[in-house]
Amino acid sequence: PWQKDQAVIHNLLTAAGNLQEVVRLVPVKGNWLIPHIELQAITVIKDILQDINPEQRDLYEARAQERIEAVRAAGEEIRRQLEQADISGMPVICAAMQKEFAIWAGFQVVDSYGRPDELTPGRMAELVTEAKEQGVKLFIDNLQSGKDAGQGMAEDVGAAQVTISNFVSGLPETDSWEDTVKNNVAMIVEALQGR
Repeated sequence: PWQKDQAVIHNLLTAAGNLQEVVRLVPVKGNWLIPHIELQAITVIKDILQDINPEQRDLYEARAQERIEAVRAAGEEIRRQLEQADISGMPVICAAMQKEFAIWAGFQVVDSYGRPDELTPGRMAELVTEAKEQGVKLFIDNLQSGKDAGQGMAEDVGAAQVTISNFVSGLPETDSWEDTVKNNVAMIVEALQGR
């Protein structure tokens, strides 16, 4: 839903002949890299495609079921990796765009921040103080909104820092949903082990 008013979307529709009759909003809120949200999105997209193209109803149903099974399996594998990493309840500070993912992963998000241009010296000082008081172990940055925004703050408090992506193909070898989520989790675990 957040993309519906972006100029790039309007430009794409115009370039495609402004096919408004087949444009549908996918009203699934939240971070689609979280398995249960991705599962909602798959179902909604399947329903939209079946509505637009009812003669392919069975195909869309079958493909949706394949994706649902793959996402569930990957989600279970990723959950096991997170449990083995023993991060449950670990205090972190993260980019606002990664807050929901960090909570899903099991972290205690004590605060979050916006893009680097929104981080004033005063706000950074507040975050550093809070990180010290709360024993923050990790700063999680978002590749698409400021890949190193938390680096200096992490160094100030002796915490680890990692930059993860909230888009498929945002980082090398992340051409699928599964690869993207697994890569994010692997980078988080690696950052914490390197502390």
